[in-house]
Amino acid sequence: MENDCIVCDLVVSIVDNSGITTMLQPNWFTGKKNEGVYIFIEEQHEVNYLIPQGYSGYVHISAKCYPIFGDIGNCLKEYIYGKCLEKAETDDLVSVIMPCYNDGAYILEAIESIRNQTYDKWELIIIDDGSDDEQTCLVLKDIDDVRIKVVHTDHLKPAGARNYGIEIANGQYILPVDSDDTISPTYMEKAISILKSNSNIAAVYCKADLFGEKTGEWDLPEYSFENMLLDNVVFVSAMFEKKTWKKVGGFNTNMTCGMEDYDFWLSILELGKEIYQIPEVLFHYRIKSVSRTTGFQSDYKVVQGTYRQLYENHKDFYHDNIDLFANVLRDALIEQISIRTKYEKIYDKVLKYYKI
Repeated sequence: MENDCIVCDLVVSIVDNSGITTMLQPNWFTGKKNEGVYIFIEEQHEVNYLIPQGYSGYVHISAKCYPIFGDIGNCLKEYIYGKCLEKAETDDLVSVIMPCYNDGAYILEAIESIRNQTYDKWELIIIDDGSDDEQTCLVLKDIDDVRIKVVHTDHLKPAGARNYGIEIANGQYILPVDSDDTISPTYMEKAISILKSNSNIAAVYCKADLFGEKTGEWDLPEYSFENMLLDNVVFVSAMFEKKTWKKVGGFNTNMTCGMEDYDFWLSILELGKEIYQIPEVLFHYRIKSVSRTTGFQSDYKVVQGTYRQLYENHKDFYHDNIDLFANVLRDALIEQISIRTKYEKIYDKVLKYYKI
């Protein structure tokens, strides 16, 4: 049976002990042990294989067509992804984590921006979080790339979906990218270089611009510890190590209305680590007429409740920095009073001019 059993049109990539991924050639798996890789299917559809010397296991195995010779039944259908003899995070591999909910109109653009990276050691994990849009379902079903894995969850929301994707990720480094956003070709390369160069930096992001319903530079405040005490200035598409995610307990799922990224960055700061901003626009944030963010911002009571939850999640951190936090909060309040006074004067002039 062993010599009769041949799997054709199988696409296999393996990772060697130094972490370099190699595509196996079709003539490597002829069903004969002396060809280097030997694959056969048992009656219970378990896959058995021998690994060439110097390789640690399989990273991806997928196929479109599976003629199988022998008495073992029907064709195999996308049987294995990420099956390794010893599952381990791969050094220098970047796992891109992309939650998706009914974003079929945009996700191919997001995927293409990952494929265009100058840094080529990456995998993309798409977490379909209960999409019921026909276009999205068709687009995800049609993805055929050994570097891309599509998994399905049931309405975990962004924090839960990201956690699920990171949990199964093989990469040492994690880069969340939402399914309607894009990144520039050099983002991965530059971010990973900075993380490697300074062990006290735990997250790297960049400057950003807007596209879609609104275009132009995303005018976020400059990064500083003080600004982070007051409000979030770091978007979710920042790179960090998986071990950091584990250490802080992942994205907090009690942030049900949003700002789970802000909560995550505060957890990193609690570790005494730093966040670094690349002074270059490498992230592109899509503005849509209706989105989770616009819904969140339209209800001030939800916003208030979310910030209260942030404080409860990080009460000790705020207490430890109470003097700085009080000064930053006072300065922000004075600034807002000044702005309000300015616009009230303008409003009064308009009323007088039009004799309203």
